[in-house]
Amino acid sequence: EMRSTEGGSVRTSPSQESKTKAMTNQASSEESEEDEDIDLPFTLQKGDCVLVKPDPDYRVEDAYVNPADTPWVAKIISVKTDEIKVQWFWTVQQTVVQNSKGWHVQELFASSVCDVEDKSVILKKCTVKHYFDIEPEELENLDEDTFFYRFHWDPADKIFSEALPKTKRGIKR
Repeated sequence: EMRSTEGGSVRTSPSQESKTKAMTNQASSEESEEDEDIDLPFTLQKGDCVLVKPDPDYRVEDAYVNPADTPWVAKIISVKTDEIKVQWFWTVQQTVVQNSKGWHVQELFASSVCDVEDKSVILKKCTVKHYFDIEPEELENLDEDTFFYRFHWDPADKIFSEALPKTKRGIKR
């Protein structure tokens, strides 16, 4: 499904529809909190990566899975008073691969899927790097809030492609 945004069209997925519906229902049932500004213990800005609370009602087509206790990962595209626009990263379990054998536990897949989320779903900031920007020895010692990606995942077409970094070890392309 496509939806229009200020800059054109954005591909949406069943997960986004589920998240949007759940958040709309939650917001309407908690009217007293609607007008409150979300106060996080950290500041958010464009380009930050964040861990997002998973939606308990999230169900993916074709039996893709996302364990209920596994946060989603996103990059912030823009920040407003109480909401953010994010670009999603996907875990191996959320793709057609599903089986994590052979993949690094902290490997993600970049995507072009964007969504608007309420700031209240943000758990904390994290770090997401392109594989080329990680030294080999660093890959073995990533902390729990550091992730990396090598590939781009298109969930609509179910296609992986190489994700080229903007820099390679600090050298702009």
